Amino acid sequence: MASIYARGNVLWCRLKDEAETWISRPTPFRRGEDAKAQRYADAAQAAIDERRTGGTTAKPMSVSEYAEQWLTIRREMHEATRARYEAAGTGKVQYRDHATDAGRMRKHVVPHLGTMRLADVRPKHLAEWIHFLRTKTTLAPHTVRNVYGLVAAMFRDAAVAGHVENSPAILTKTQLGEDDGSADGAGRYTREQLALMLGSEAVPEHARVFAALGGLAGLRLGAIAGLRWGDLDTTAAPLWRLTSSRTYDGKPTKTGKASHVPVHPVLAEMLSAWRHGWGQMFGRPPTADDPIVPRTPGKWRDAPGSPHTEKTGGDLMDDILTTLAIPAAPMKVHALRSTFISMALEDGADDRLIERITHTPGKSRRAFDRYDRADYWPQLCAEVAKLAIVPRSLGRVVRLATGLATGGGTYNGSAMLYVEAAGIEPASENASG
Repeated sequence: MASIYARGNVLWCRLKDEAETWISRPTPFRRGEDAKAQRYADAAQAAIDERRTGGTTAKPMSVSEYAEQWLTIRREMHEATRARYEAAGTGKVQYRDHATDAGRMRKHVVPHLGTMRLADVRPKHLAEWIHFLRTKTTLAPHTVRNVYGLVAAMFRDAAVAGHVENSPAILTKTQLGEDDGSADGAGRYTREQLALMLGSEAVPEHARVFAALGGLAGLRLGAIAGLRWGDLDTTAAPLWRLTSSRTYDGKPTKTGKASHVPVHPVLAEMLSAWRHGWGQMFGRPPTADDPIVPRTPGKWRDAPGSPHTEKTGGDLMDDILTTLAIPAAPMKVHALRSTFISMALEDGADDRLIERITHTPGKSRRAFDRYDRADYWPQLCAEVAKLAIVPRSLGRVVRLATGLATGGGTYNGSAMLYVEAAGIEPASENASG
């Protein structure tokens, strides 16, 4: 059994070579990535054992053969780590995109490199392949880089396992080209466009709430699909709190960590009203386990009340944009998240505090952050409340009677949102303004 240990920040593995002598070899991983390092060590030991028993002498391994083995290991690791997450309710699920990776490998890699011996692949072969993808296909530059990154990871694993001496995946931007898609990214919507998405009576109530969860809470489509009514804490102060801990079909987030998002006063009022609308739509009050924005009866007849998928969520965004004649951003749903961040910064919010809401700290965080245990909740609420938005319906302003939502006063539970044109009375009288 291979073992791993740390030398400085790098994880090393101890293996028994063909002569059954213990040897040490560095892995590509660092402290905190023990599970990955152990998997690589086990694969490397298995390759050595196979050579020692003559298992690899019969037939050299091709790229396609190794790719299938490699993809199988990733799928198995995903299933194992997800099972541990579901049992413990915490931890990181690995290779969440393994199915997408498998599709890309079989569509874009194997047809070009699959018949080659794994050990014969050289950088020039990868350069020729990338040139083909860039000049003979319609793949976006960002997608080309993602496919290359998948191949680079496969050859890195092959090198660690002893199937190749060195990874040939050493291409640079000279061969890969610039990632043109990063310039505009997801894009964004204007303040006026978002105001229309939130207030237009031409858009169904559940769709307006969908847009608000992206545009006023900065949530990704997967996070919106994963929200349940039990994730909404209406007792939190000074603003309500949404806890985002899952994505499609209850899958955990990419980091395995929950994020806590202050509920903007406009969003709070919309959610309060939608809780009643949800009950009217489905004939019963929502439970804690029901999706906040489910697939509704009618268009998605097969599964009304179930969580949105990536496709149905995209379809819902298409309906919103088509109804309001708003041009779609490059990434139509993700652009709501960009809109939230951009508008908050435009209205004077602190970027580091907004980042705490929208992004889980990664490996590149400052050493100081390891010691930061401060309670930022009041400040986070204050920064979110700086975002000034006035929902609009049919050209008329949707009134907002909350001082905090426009930069002044205090918030104490209700945004008192109402549509003057529809003659709807304010939801409560306990907001200052």
